[in-house]
This record gives sequence, structure tokens and C-alpha cells, in this order.
Amino acid sequence: MKALEDFVRSFKMGETVTVELSSCSPLHLIFYSALKFAQEKGTNVLILDGFDRLAIIVQDLKSVGIDVDLDNLDVIKGGGTLRTGNIIAHIDVSHDERVYIRKYRDTFRRYLSSHSKTVLLVLGLEEFVMKSNAGIRDEMFFMDLLRSFLNVPQRIAVYFINPSLISERARAQLEELSTRVISVECSNGILVKIKKSIKPEEQGVEILVPMDHIIESEPHQGS
Repeated sequence: MKALEDFVRSFKMGETVTVELSSCSPLHLIFYSALKFAQEKGTNVLILDGFDRLAIIVQDLKSVGIDVDLDNLDVIKGGGTLRTGNIIAHIDVSHDERVYIRKYRDTFRRYLSSHSKTVLLVLGLEEFVMKSNAGIRDEMFFMDLLRSFLNVPQRIAVYFINPSLISERARAQLEELSTRVISVECSNGILVKIKKSIKPEEQGVEILVPMDHIIESEPHQGS
């Protein structure tokens, strides 16, 4: 567990971290671990919630006895109908992609103007690509959305994504833009594989975290 904590603590402002999961991965527990770590570090957290993914995660956490403090979760919501967290903006994604990418970018940068150090947790990114559903246009849109959050030194962006739902080309582009890429598998616990890192000595490292280390944490009291 300490090895994983040391790895996460080494993240620097300005980095982009991609967390690759499968359809069977316990996203709710992995997301909760990232959220808890950022909060305990005293870092501001902003969630980009695509198509109600956050509501599903919160419900799954409640099912295992973890209650998240929703009042303190700032959320930019894209699509969907369920109000979860402190929603600071709800972006209508029925418009042309260029319109709502601009709205995302403008809302995010306006938020950062009053929150100098922020961890951005991005959920449901692959849903935007699936929504577009226009071949190579998907990939161009996908990259435009990612680039809208780049070159911002006062944030750490963490993308939780199921790569099997996007093309290999889009996945490669995402990995290329990321400073770190980790894959998460279930194997007698949570197996974290470091596929890419700005620190060469971390490349290829695998860290096994017992499941009880993740779910034994004190839950946050929420509404």
C-alpha cells in the first residue's frame, strides 16, 4: 500500500494521469481512493461528470457502506439528468461538439481562477466519443476535448476510462498526451500496472493492493 501512496504523492501540478479500467473493475472503489487521497492532502477537487457516471459511483459506494460528502464535491456536469454533488455548471451536450467543448473549457478555467490548485477527476469521457459516433470525427472530437484541459499548470487531471469502448487510435492519443498511464486489474486485490511515467524507473512497475486496504477506510459522512 505504501508503494502506491508514494507513487500517487509524486504527482505534480500540471500532470495528466490516465487510469485504464475494464468493465469488471471496481471503479467506485478506485474513484473513492483517488478522491479520499486528494481530500486528505487538502487539495481542492473538481469532478467532470459525464452522463450521470458519478451518481452510479455514489450508489455503488453506498452499497458497500461508504457515504460520500456530496455537499463538498464541486461538479461540472455534461449530459445526464441526475443531480449529484455541488453542480457548478450543467453543460448541454446536445449542441455541436465544438460548442460544448468551448463551454467546458471556459467553465473549467473560470473555476481555476478562484481555485488555484485543483485535482480534476474525469468520469465518462468515453461516453462523449460514443455519443459522437462518426468514425474519424470521434477521434478528432475526443482529442479536442482532452486538449481543452491541457497546458493548465495549476491542476492535476485524472481520467478514468474504459479503453475497450474507444478506438485503438484514440487510446494511443490519450496515452501520448498523458504524463502517466496506469492500468487497474482485479487479481487477489487491485493490481496497479504503471504503463507510462515521467520517471523512467517507474515504467513497468506493478503494485498489488489488498482489497481490504481500500474499503476499510473511514467513510465520509454525507447527505
